Amino acid sequence: MSGNGKTLKVGFVGLGEIGAPMAQRIMQASWPLTIYARRPQALEPFRNTPAIAVPTLRALGERSDMVCVSVFDDAQIEAVVLGEAAGDGLLAGMRNGSVIVIHSTAQRDTCRRVAAAAAGHGSAVLDAPVSGGPDGAKAGTLAVMVGGDAAPFERCRPVLESFSRPVRHVGPLGSRQSAKTISNALYAAQGQLVDEAVSLGASLGLDRRALIDMLQAGSADSFVLRRYANTASLDYWVKQRGTATGSVVDVLSKDARLYHDLAASAGHAAGDVGRLAEAFASALRERDGKA
Repeated sequence: MSGNGKTLKVGFVGLGEIGAPMAQRIMQASWPLTIYARRPQALEPFRNTPAIAVPTLRALGERSDMVCVSVFDDAQIEAVVLGEAAGDGLLAGMRNGSVIVIHSTAQRDTCRRVAAAAAGHGSAVLDAPVSGGPDGAKAGTLAVMVGGDAAPFERCRPVLESFSRPVRHVGPLGSRQSAKTISNALYAAQGQLVDEAVSLGASLGLDRRALIDMLQAGSADSFVLRRYANTASLDYWVKQRGTATGSVVDVLSKDARLYHDLAASAGHAAGDVGRLAEAFASALRERDGKA
């Protein structure tokens, strides 16, 4: 038990490019922290720190009142929480009243399946995918909108505030996953639009850098354009190599698929946003040699 009044025991799995700094922020805020990783190198930043590393997911569950899950996709979420074999997932060790917080971007139905299984163990699930990237995680300024029941949210809120600002409850389980999927697809669609527009300018003989500077100075400026401006090409995204959670190319490809699945589940056409998000992911894969 901590001597600073912070008695909620926190577990963390998914120590990748965003997950590792999130876990470090939790530790720096003096919450008792237990971590798990399959790759020994993911544990290196936590060597000689108060964080305790455990060898299994079940052990992580046993030591935690709340576990943050920041892995790549739906399959990994289910493997971590439910286990790849009987008795080896988080739920096998978690106590009645514990909470699992899913920070990965995933399908709503995955969160609901995991929540149904957790309820059978007396545990709750919150979906809380983050926005803000590695820099936001390091600075403690990630945006975290949370779906799920209000009581476990309020219990976990102080921990979430160690790495995010703002933290808001937005509705029932799955609410935040839907919003994050829409946000990610719109981001990718904007990336495709920017690249198409700048490439057209270049084909007309305009200097790419001068055109981008002009666009940034006017009404066409945007968050995505400012990122594109770093390299004046798609290389900004291609050069960002992820860790355990995959490269940015992998993540954006996954996000495009999730958007199409979400639209289909609502009986809604994916439309131009879906088409452009998919085109952006395809362009990145081609440039990265993954096509």
